[in-house]
Amino acid sequence: MKPLHVFVGPSLAKSDLPATLTEVHWHPPIQHGDLFRLAPGPGDRILIIDGVYQHRAPIRHKEIIGAIRAGADMSGAASMGALRAAELGEFGMRGLGTVHEWYASGRLESDADVAVAHSFEDSRFHPVSVALVSLIHSTDWLCAQGELTQTQADSLLRLADELHFAERTEQALRRVAAERGIADEMDRVLRAVAADDPGDVKARDAEAAVRALLAEDTAGAHRPTRRVDTVATSSYECQWRLDYSPGDAAGTATLGELLTFARLFLHDYPERHRRYVLDTIRQTTRAAEDHSEAGPCALAVAVGLWPARLSERAELLTRFCSDQERVTASEPELAGLLLVRSFRLRPGNLVYQDFPHRLFEESERDRLAADCEKALRLDRLAHQRVAQYSAAQIVGSAVDAAFLRLWGVEDIESAVLDRGFRDVQEFRRRARPFMVAARAMAAAHRTAEQS
Repeated sequence: MKPLHVFVGPSLAKSDLPATLTEVHWHPPIQHGDLFRLAPGPGDRILIIDGVYQHRAPIRHKEIIGAIRAGADMSGAASMGALRAAELGEFGMRGLGTVHEWYASGRLESDADVAVAHSFEDSRFHPVSVALVSLIHSTDWLCAQGELTQTQADSLLRLADELHFAERTEQALRRVAAERGIADEMDRVLRAVAADDPGDVKARDAEAAVRALLAEDTAGAHRPTRRVDTVATSSYECQWRLDYSPGDAAGTATLGELLTFARLFLHDYPERHRRYVLDTIRQTTRAAEDHSEAGPCALAVAVGLWPARLSERAELLTRFCSDQERVTASEPELAGLLLVRSFRLRPGNLVYQDFPHRLFEESERDRLAADCEKALRLDRLAHQRVAQYSAAQIVGSAVDAAFLRLWGVEDIESAVLDRGFRDVQEFRRRARPFMVAARAMAAAHRTAEQS
């Protein structure tokens, strides 16, 4: 049986479970990109308990659906995991515990109902505020025990709901309760949250979910009612997979970074990209009965880029080709330029939806990964050693100039399209972390020319 991966933080901060269950792979609260980094496959088991959603992007629904589509067994409980399981139950994510039941039934609706502020000083993510759902659970229990009336419980919960989740500390709750004349009742509720019985519902749900999945006891779990493969893969999901999926076994660079490095630094990448574009169009268009033989002109006609009227054709050529190209290039060459520079994959606006493995030999991909990591290491060292350096703040014109020199061309817009970037803005954003490497390479070229 494959190990259980658990994304957790404050919900188990006071529990000894992470230290005692060594068969579990523990991860910090989940955030956008984590499932792509994990790259789960058939039979992998993943439990989401806690997740971030303010200071960093939260886990996306399509990211979870992508993991389910890949064959992973996805479950959620206690906190953000319970919310996502309620939202994605029909697509195959299983929900466990009381908090999930309340989200699935509609008693809870907001992600703020389970949110807490927590520390980042260590790996325990100690909570510093109280979740509204914990107060709801304890008031339910106290009402059932006859220690609170429903009217008192409702007043306490309204008071707590008025506080932002990050400000809902025990001290703040006691202060505002004292102002309303219900301090004793609030003390009773907070003691119940901290006690063994009823305890904190998030911690109880989290521990129960981990133990149940380890024992493969998922009785009562939410079962899928709709096949996940009915959900289309979006261009966003494809881009996220490129941006976060590990590019090699070491996982030091992502697939997107490998692709960016190849587009930036391989001198023959324009030829590779042209081959990728023409092959892709041949596979997806009815340009000719024999797609393998369809040339650029036939393909351009098939996709509407080679109008019969010369005036319309001239308009397209003016948009995508330089004056010199329009004078010196042949019709097949011009048609090829139009296809390459206007190429987008449907239904979105991506040029690549995955890494084009077919453009590289296996040994070449290994070298590519190693060289990419070296280039990114230069950027990390620059950030560590130069206080004023920030790749994100390098102006666009400096990025353009560095790579125009490296490529030996003059037109940045055509050059980035020929290398498979969507536009100049995407090129600049993805090229900035490689600027130190580009400048080092340019300096090496100048030294070689001078010697």
